[in-house]
Amino acid sequence: WLANLALVLVSLLFSLLLLEQGFRIWMFGSQAFDVAALRNNVPVNNAGFMQHSAFADIYWELKPRLDTTFKLAHLTTNSHGLADREYPLQKPVGSYRIAVLGDSYSMASGVDTGKSYHALLEQWLNETTGKPYEVINFAVGGFGLERYNAVLDHKVPAWQPDAILLGYCGFNDHQALPPATGTVPPFNPPRADGFRHSYVREFIDMKMAEKKILQDTSGLVLNEKHLAFIARELQRTRELANRIQPGLPVVLAYLDNRPHSEQDLQAIAAIAQQNGMVFVDTSRQFAGTRIDEYSIQLLDSHPNEKAHALFAQSLSNAIEQQALFGFISRSMTP
Repeated sequence: WLANLALVLVSLLFSLLLLEQGFRIWMFGSQAFDVAALRNNVPVNNAGFMQHSAFADIYWELKPRLDTTFKLAHLTTNSHGLADREYPLQKPVGSYRIAVLGDSYSMASGVDTGKSYHALLEQWLNETTGKPYEVINFAVGGFGLERYNAVLDHKVPAWQPDAILLGYCGFNDHQALPPATGTVPPFNPPRADGFRHSYVREFIDMKMAEKKILQDTSGLVLNEKHLAFIARELQRTRELANRIQPGLPVVLAYLDNRPHSEQDLQAIAAIAQQNGMVFVDTSRQFAGTRIDEYSIQLLDSHPNEKAHALFAQSLSNAIEQQALFGFISRSMTP
C-alpha cells in the first residue's frame, strides 16, 4: 500500500504540474516557457528594480539604466532612473517639456516603455506640430498622490518643465498609500520569483475576491474622506507647480481601463478645476468593454498596450480641442 500511495502522490503532483503549465500557456502563450521573463512577473517592489531615494518623502525610485523585462514587457530606464528614453537635464532651446507624474499606470507596468501613453503622446505632438516636445515620465509603480507631490517638489524643477501631466490612477489615487508621509521605512523588500509562483492558485484567489467585491460595493464610490484627501493633495500639486512657474499648466488625466461612477468623475473634475487644472477623462471609452480585454494579463488588470493607445487618443483629442500645451497643428501654421 505504501507503493500505491507513493504512485498516487507522484501522479497527483505530475497532474498539478501539467495543470499549472497548461494554465500558463493559456495565459502567456510562448512566454510561458521564458523562465527569465516570468521571474520578473511580480510587483515592482519585489523585482529588484528599486533603490532608496535621496529624498525621504519620495522613499524609493527606479534604478538607472535598467534594460530588462517586467510583467512580460520590455522595461528600460534612463541614466536618471526614469522609465523613459534618455533626455538631457538641460532643456534644449525651443523645446516644450511636459513632466508626467503617476504610478504603475503611467510607468506603464506590463507595456513596453516605448508604447506607453506618454511615449505615444510625445510622438504625436512632434509629428502633428512640427515642434520639439519632450514628455518626460517621472512615474513609479506603487506611488500615490503624496509621492507625486514629493517628486514634483524635489525632482521635477531641475528639468524646467513647461507643463505637468498628472496621471491620476482611478484604481487607488483617492486614498493615502503606505508608507505614511513623514516616516522613512526600511527598504529591503524580498526578491520574488514569478516563475515559481502558482498562477492556478492566484486565479482561484482572484475569483474568490471577485465574489466578495460583488457582495460589498461600499468601497466603489468616493466618500467624503476620499474627496478631502484628493482636494488636499491637488491643492499641494498646484502650490508646487506655481513654485516652478506661476500658473504652470497642469492637466489631470483620469486613467483607468474601466468605466467609473459619473458622480466620482464630476467630483474629481470639480476639485481639479478649483485648482486651475484641466481635467481629461480617459475612462469613458471603456464603457461596455470587458476589463480583461484591456488588461496586460488575466490575473493583472494593469492597462495593456491597447488601453495605453486609447489613453493617448483621449489626451491628444483634448490637447487639440482645447489647445493645451501650446498646441498648434502644423497644418494651421502658414
